[in-house]
Amino acid sequence: MESFQVCRRRHFVLDRLLRRDRKRVDKGERDAGEREAELHLYSVSRTSRIYLHLQNSWNSYIIRSTLMLDPLYRTRCGTPLHPCPRKRSSPLSWERRAHLFSQLTGSSDVCVFLVRTLEDSLQSCQSPESPPTGGHTTDQLLLCTLIAQTLAVMFRETEVEPARNSMLTAKRGALTGRMLLAMVCDPQLHTRSQEPTHQSELQTLLAEYLGSACSLLFELVLLGQEASRGSSLENFLTVGWLFGVLHTHPHLLPFMGYQAQQVISVLSDPRPPVLSPAQSVLLFQGCRVLLASLQHSQRLRHYLHSHYHEEFRYCVKLSSAAERLPPHYPISQPALGLIHQLLTLILPRLLPVSTLAY
Repeated sequence: MESFQVCRRRHFVLDRLLRRDRKRVDKGERDAGEREAELHLYSVSRTSRIYLHLQNSWNSYIIRSTLMLDPLYRTRCGTPLHPCPRKRSSPLSWERRAHLFSQLTGSSDVCVFLVRTLEDSLQSCQSPESPPTGGHTTDQLLLCTLIAQTLAVMFRETEVEPARNSMLTAKRGALTGRMLLAMVCDPQLHTRSQEPTHQSELQTLLAEYLGSACSLLFELVLLGQEASRGSSLENFLTVGWLFGVLHTHPHLLPFMGYQAQQVISVLSDPRPPVLSPAQSVLLFQGCRVLLASLQHSQRLRHYLHSHYHEEFRYCVKLSSAAERLPPHYPISQPALGLIHQLLTLILPRLLPVSTLAY
């Protein structure tokens, strides 16, 4: 039955292409006569590595293309808004860029160093025995943010790199587990105990770190989804494994509660302003992380249902989300789809029972 449906679908695609080609010839868009066309058909299943690579490539594309709409992001990437042929966009040569990229994606020593530094820095910030001074905490939070952003970039678009998988799966995922436990922190830290002159700055820096940590967790969730859907028994880094590692983390619930509250606050404005490209990407990543936690962690599912059910029910509306996400952002439609799925799982009583089959 499946082969018949595949053949029928191929016939439909070919027939549609031929009819479209005939219309173009009839309209005089091109000269009539014999023409050659080449068509590549790939039949892939949802567990195929080709399918998973295409899906991950698509996620990377919509994230990067949305961020490139932000002038500040384009400047940081060395891409000018109005390219000038007389000036180079960056002093780095292509060879130098390739060398730096290979170091970030292929050197396990760099990743180990970053994870160890993240562990030490956040532990220093969260120590209840001897809270650091305001200036020290500021420096530590800045460092943690840069590390989380660097790790996220290292994992993006590198699923075909053998070194990455070898590093993350070595010793039954020891380094990956350390990274997960290190990135999750108390959303409050010690900002309330600091002097008033430092509170505002620390809260801003902490919010920036929590957003970067969400982006890093998003990349690991994508990695886990690839392992979950794949057929290889050797890849154990599934989404369930990720949340299993985090299950006993003392700050897991407030950390995920913060991510849920961010999604709610972004979408609950009665007069919603348009989101920036960076805000849209973070919303997309936050929704994907929350959706994965609802699907793969009973503890988080119970927590989010009990603490945020009413806020999602009365404050989060798809119509408001559509107004805040500009249609020309490549990430807008995928984000709206994730928001709909999130509402489907967190508001089960308002939707058909069949939607809970996950």
